Amino acid sequence: MNARQQEISRRLENFGKITFSEEAARLGVSEMTVRRDLRVLEADGRAVRVCGGAIAARSGRAGLLHSADPSPAQERIAAAALQMLPAEGTVLIGTGSTALQVARRLAVSGSKITVVTYSLRAGLALFGAPMQVILTGGTMRSEGLDLVGPLVERNLNDFHIDMFVTGCDGVVSGEGFFTADLDVAHTERECVRIADRVMVVAESTKFGRKSLVKFAEPDEVSVLVTDRRAAARDRRTLRSESVEVVAV
Repeated sequence: MNARQQEISRRLENFGKITFSEEAARLGVSEMTVRRDLRVLEADGRAVRVCGGAIAARSGRAGLLHSADPSPAQERIAAAALQMLPAEGTVLIGTGSTALQVARRLAVSGSKITVVTYSLRAGLALFGAPMQVILTGGTMRSEGLDLVGPLVERNLNDFHIDMFVTGCDGVVSGEGFFTADLDVAHTERECVRIADRVMVVAESTKFGRKSLVKFAEPDEVSVLVTDRRAAARDRRTLRSESVEVVAV
């Protein structure tokens, strides 16, 4: 690390959070320079980038808080999904790396909708964004930063959800949408039940794969946003089952 990065690291440890704009003004450099410095600190496990800045990775678990860089397909899917979110009301964001990219784009979109989520990664991505963000509560999964269990499901019943946005581990046209975790499946089934509309965001690599548990039938999903490599036959089958399929 250079001297400037060491200084930013010390400020993160002292204050817990910094912003790009404040550090750029204090150090007399551009915000892009600060962003590059924070990428170095994040790779070193010292920082986790959030909307507008970064927070200190005090626990040394930056690998849990930070997901891998999105693929080009995930970027396109998230951008398309963002345009399909309601202009107002409440959006529920679920699990998955592509759903996380939707949350990240939403955080810098300027939208004022209310977001409910049981994904701690999504909540962190939305930290500092100009919108109300509500975490459902629940039991943290040992395998990841998601909240599951009866407390989540009970609390969800108190909300009116305009759209539920989630990823999946498998899509089988003619059968439904799958996840690899039984607890997540229980939570997502409840989300599907209470939401006015359901959006699944998934790369084409998920097509034709069955995971452990089905969480939604095709006719329970309003729209699937995927990439152009999804087989035309699968797209046609899903459309015949009343799923709007958007391939980007």
